[in-house]
Amino acid sequence: VISPAQRWLVAAYGSVLHIFQCTPPWRLEQALPAIVDPTTKESSEWSCIAFSPMAEVDHPGGHTGQDNHLAAFSTSYLCVLDYSGGWGQDTPRRTRSLMQSARPTSLAYTACGWWMICGFEGGQLQIWNAFSLTLEKTLSAHTASVNSLSASYGPSSADKSPRAAPYESRVVSCGAVLAPVT
Repeated sequence: VISPAQRWLVAAYGSVLHIFQCTPPWRLEQALPAIVDPTTKESSEWSCIAFSPMAEVDHPGGHTGQDNHLAAFSTSYLCVLDYSGGWGQDTPRRTRSLMQSARPTSLAYTACGWWMICGFEGGQLQIWNAFSLTLEKTLSAHTASVNSLSASYGPSSADKSPRAAPYESRVVSCGAVLAPVT
């Protein structure tokens, strides 16, 4: 997955996320291992990732922006990293335990950045608040795996403010418009 300003390239493997600069020589900035359950000591596996759509911060390049987030779903956790200050071992992160049995297969932020939509092997979609990491809604929309997601504003939307976003966003899954995100 490539960041909105094409500054970062993230490759998700089951055991690690590799975060590269998105310019030659494609330097590895950080390797983020999968989260280990503190009780069972079992490692989860990274499944899908998405960048928030906000303007990226690039202080050396003279660009200001908003908080920049990379969301990653594993088999057991949702993790959101705030990379506004760059990548490193101290990159701020928030995590949330997941209580489902199906494996996450796809992830997308809505265009406003307020919501994350995750698709699962069993066909479910979950809508998460991107700031509180609260599960807002679960939709049963498919009978097979949701392999890709895309989110955008509807063509009639004139109000692009975050206030209107929950009512004007559309979610496209496997090529069909599902419903407004409410």
